[in-house]
Amino acid sequence: MTSETLSNLIFGSIWCVLCTCSLIGAIFYNAHHQFVLAGLSGSMAYVSYVDDYLSESVKHYFCKVRRAKRIQKLKRM
Repeated sequence: MTSETLSNLIFGSIWCVLCTCSLIGAIFYNAHHQFVLAGLSGSMAYVSYVDDYLSESVKHYFCKVRRAKRIQKLKRM
């Protein structure tokens, strides 16, 4: 995993936590303006997940790792 992919994973996780917290604030504390923050932070989390501008995306990295594990599993059989 390159440093750009790792930073996208970290920032995507932070955006996802912010989205979850703002959704909790919007639903349980009746703060309707938090829906806007939840939507924006959720979209930023998605952009961080699929961004492949400088290097491979987090989504592509996870697919590559899952494929490598599946090939190793088939070789063991």
